[in-house]
Amino acid sequence: MPNEEELEFIYPSRGETLDKLRSEGNKIYSELINEGFERKNPGKIVAIDIDEKKVIELDYTLAKIVQSIYERNSTGRIFIRRVGKDEKITVEIY
Repeated sequence: MPNEEELEFIYPSRGETLDKLRSEGNKIYSELINEGFERKNPGKIVAIDIDEKKVIELDYTLAKIVQSIYERNSTGRIFIRRVGKDEKITVEIY
């Protein structure tokens, strides 16, 4: 039976996992999104499928983004952020 120290090594904490996914999502965002896209869509919320590396939704309303993802029955890892330099939104979905 592994001890507590070995379990921490094998299984990263939830925070570490989210940080890794957030970093991966931001990297994909920077690869997909250019300045022209940011100028056309300031303040919108973008949903990116991390596994497919593509934008799947774009809207001003988080509820519409979540509803659309739900309707798609998306099974991939989804990264949601605001378009532009101020990426923070009130909720994250993975």
